[in-house]
Amino acid sequence: MAARQLEDIGAIEEVDVGRYELFDDKRSPVVIEPSPRRHTTAGIRNRCPYGCGKMIALRTIDYHRTNGCRPGPAKDETFGDTTKKRYYCCGVCFMEFVTRMSFHEHLSIEHDVHPQIHELTFGNMDEFKRFVRWLELKGGAHFRHKSGSKRRQRGKGIFMACNRSGFVNSCNATGSDRDRVGPYRMGHTCTAYIHGTQHADGRVSIEMCGDHYGHDVRMRLPPIIKSIIAQRQMEGASSANIIDYLREHFLPYANENIYAQRACLVDNEELRSIHITSTKKWEVEGIPTTCEIWEEELLDLVGIVREGVPRVRPLDEKTTDEIAELQCVSPENAANFEPPDAYPPEKKPLLSDPLQHNEESPGKTDEFW
Repeated sequence: MAARQLEDIGAIEEVDVGRYELFDDKRSPVVIEPSPRRHTTAGIRNRCPYGCGKMIALRTIDYHRTNGCRPGPAKDETFGDTTKKRYYCCGVCFMEFVTRMSFHEHLSIEHDVHPQIHELTFGNMDEFKRFVRWLELKGGAHFRHKSGSKRRQRGKGIFMACNRSGFVNSCNATGSDRDRVGPYRMGHTCTAYIHGTQHADGRVSIEMCGDHYGHDVRMRLPPIIKSIIAQRQMEGASSANIIDYLREHFLPYANENIYAQRACLVDNEELRSIHITSTKKWEVEGIPTTCEIWEEELLDLVGIVREGVPRVRPLDEKTTDEIAELQCVSPENAANFEPPDAYPPEKKPLLSDPLQHNEESPGKTDEFW
């Protein structure tokens, strides 16, 4: 009523606001994405331990060491030629070198360590891979590809180094866990390496050093043993029964076979890890039945027979050890070795006695093996 009276006396004025349209104001929901979690060491910087004094992030210390670390002119330049990248680091005095030859010369002159270099040829890639497994078995450490395959004019390049060399820890385990299983990088360069070429006709020629230096034995658990553990876990065996089973079969050979020794080190924690990472998956997909020759030889050694699984090699075929004994000299038969006419006169053991180092008392040293 009051509004009509105001309109009658002209108190309300009509205003033209133009055309308008009704619209549905449905706004899209705002999605707030959680920010990614940062690593516990992200942002943490430490002073460079190699002499330049810069503050370096932990994840970039390896790249900085080989590419950007240059001691200033007023500092003692103890790392050799500072105008080039340095790839080899001595585990005793931490001097660094540009070439492997200068690194080995330093070990020989300063620390009485004498790595032996050998050149070998294999008929095909399978023979070469079998030889690498034998070398890992005897040396007590795995080899890793330190770069991808390089296709060159003379063939495809193969570059492998000891898995313990380097500056990056591959596991965040601490305390007693660090001493149980590996692999872990040790912060300096091991002398063992394999450089080779796979030729167009299938041959593989390599230059290699089988002598490891400055670290203990640390091997991964072979996949074939994981499959045995998974099979028994599926059958309902307890952890104690599985550990007893492994030690019953592998302990008598622990002193002569590094993989047998590794199987004896399996504990409850590792069994839980295998159950989570492997057994649950294999319950759905089935346990793999394939294996490599060296894994089958390990089972033959300890007397474990896999039922219903075809053999990789005939029982009467020579083992990898026997083939290697014919092709090269190993530590076991190096004593009083007199090469017959069939052997080249310069033939030397592929693996020397465990290399040791100690500045104060050479010859009576702390053993790393």
